[in-house]
Amino acid sequence: MAKKEALRHARTVCPAHCGIDACGILAHVKGNRVVKIEPGEFPDPKYRRICLRGLCSLGEGSINR
Repeated sequence: MAKKEALRHARTVCPAHCGIDACGILAHVKGNRVVKIEPGEFPDPKYRRICLRGLCSLGEGSINR
């Protein structure tokens, strides 16, 4: 039976800097691969978003410790 890898969360920001500041991102990480991304939590709901550039740039990425 294969060992199941733990899912962890990493708070990060969009690297695109497309003019609407930096979008806050909550990345779901399994092993060393980002498996899901969603908008990070903010006190003001109007900032809970990810721009299209941010989604595209992080979709295929991995993170290093």
